[in-house]
Amino acid sequence: SKFFFQSPGDMLAIGLGGGSVVRNYARDGWQIDAVEIDPVITKLAYQYFGLEKSDAQVHEMDGRRYLMANDKTYNLIILDAFGSSYIPFHLITDEAFGLMHSRLSTGGMLAMNIWSIGWHDEMAAAVAATLRKHFRYVRALPIAEPPDQFGNLVLIASDRELILEKELPQVRDRYSSDFDRVHAWDNSFEFDTTGVSILTDELNPVDLWSERVNFASRTELHQANAKGRVAW
Repeated sequence: SKFFFQSPGDMLAIGLGGGSVVRNYARDGWQIDAVEIDPVITKLAYQYFGLEKSDAQVHEMDGRRYLMANDKTYNLIILDAFGSSYIPFHLITDEAFGLMHSRLSTGGMLAMNIWSIGWHDEMAAAVAATLRKHFRYVRALPIAEPPDQFGNLVLIASDRELILEKELPQVRDRYSSDFDRVHAWDNSFEFDTTGVSILTDELNPVDLWSERVNFASRTELHQANAKGRVAW
C-alpha cells in the first residue's frame, strides 16, 4: 500500500505479529502507531524478530478500543489482525469500518489482508460490501494462485481514486515479494457486491466462514507435509 503514496506519512498498524510490516514501513520513514492485543506477541517481536523500540509506538490493547479512545488521524491504516483460523468479527463490521474511516486523514487509505477460498469468496465479498458503505473506492488485490484455491487476498479502500504513486519494482524472482506485488496489482478487481449482505455488530457470520477457510488451510498444510515440503 505504500506505493499509493508519494511520500511517507502517519500509519496505524492494527495487529503487530512479528513486526515485519511495521519494520518495513519504519525503514521507509513512516511514523507508526501499532496496536497489539497480546503483550506476549509484542515481547516476541522485540526479542526474536528484530523489532526495535524506535520502529513504532506500540499500544497493547484491542484495536477497536484504541480507535474509540484516540482521535488521531492517519494517512494509512493497515488491518493485519487476522489468521486463516480466526478473524476478530468486531474488526470487520459496518460500525468498525466507520470508525476506521473517521480516523483517516483526507486521501487516507485502509488496507487489510484476509485468507479466503478463491478470489471471489463470499466472505471477502461481504467484507468488500461493508467497506463500500464508508469508502468510495474498494479494490481487491489477489496474491494467491490459482484463482479458485485457498490463499491471500488484500483489500484496499479509500475515498480517493486508487492510482499507484510509485512505480512497482522489476520482477526478477518468481517467488519474491516483488512478484506478489506486481501479480496483485495486475489482477486487481472490484467485487460485484450486488445483493451481498453488510456485516454488522448484530449480524456477522464470519466465525462460520472462518471454519471453512481454516479447514482448507489445514488440508493444504497436511498435503504439503505428506509430500515432504514441510519440515517440523
